[in-house]
Amino acid sequence: MRKIPLVVVVAVGAAGALGAVAAAIWIGSSVREDTVVAHPYEDGLRQDEDRALRARLGWDVRLLEPGAPGVVAFALVDGDGRPLEGAEVDVTATRPDASRDPVRAAAAAAGGGRWVAPLDLPAEGSWLVAFDVRRGADRLRIERTGRVAPACRLSDGPCTRALPGAPALEVTLELGPRPLRAMAELAAVATVGSAGAPFEGAAVRVSLSMPGMTMGENVTALSRVAPGRYQGRVTVVRCLSGGRDWEAEVSVAAPGSAARTARFPFTVSE
Repeated sequence: MRKIPLVVVVAVGAAGALGAVAAAIWIGSSVREDTVVAHPYEDGLRQDEDRALRARLGWDVRLLEPGAPGVVAFALVDGDGRPLEGAEVDVTATRPDASRDPVRAAAAAAGGGRWVAPLDLPAEGSWLVAFDVRRGADRLRIERTGRVAPACRLSDGPCTRALPGAPALEVTLELGPRPLRAMAELAAVATVGSAGAPFEGAAVRVSLSMPGMTMGENVTALSRVAPGRYQGRVTVVRCLSGGRDWEAEVSVAAPGSAARTARFPFTVSE
């Protein structure tokens, strides 16, 4: 199957502060026009309606290289290949093999038939990306499947991610010693900053989990050891199935504010 590369770039702070984190999404050329519902009979009827609507309208989504950090860029065209005017588009990404909540964003027209949607896909693996297009009374969902491979893994070294929300914060996490091994105590060091300066007064926790698996709660509160720097000890348990892909989620809660999280994939050695 022919594959089309799409890059999602996530900014991590002020320009030049810590660069950017990128994830490459390989999206197959196959397209599905269906809607996932609870009842297969209704699902089948909706799929037939969507196929008929797509055949009549000829709407299509063409993936583009992103022109700014933190976006999925695409073109929305009609049956003649011209920009589809007057539409509204929502983008939803889900993990078919995991119970994680969907990642959603409203797309905005950027001119010249180009659309952008802020969509950070936080974990590697298979994703289903759905484009819900609305214009007048017409509704159409175009779905594409693909895989996400992050550019940074904790098993290779420290990684930096942006924390969603305001004020702008970024967190760098490092686990060691490397190679990371199951059932070995590891040092977890998180550095939290804002515009290149240490961010103080936060409560920082690290939780470990396996995507698509239930491994029990594994949460560690980190202690402040320096301005904006937090440290603790964590242990990766051994999976009886032999799985070695894990994910660390860092939770940062400033005083009087809800916790903000960032996820970091890693692999333990045999």
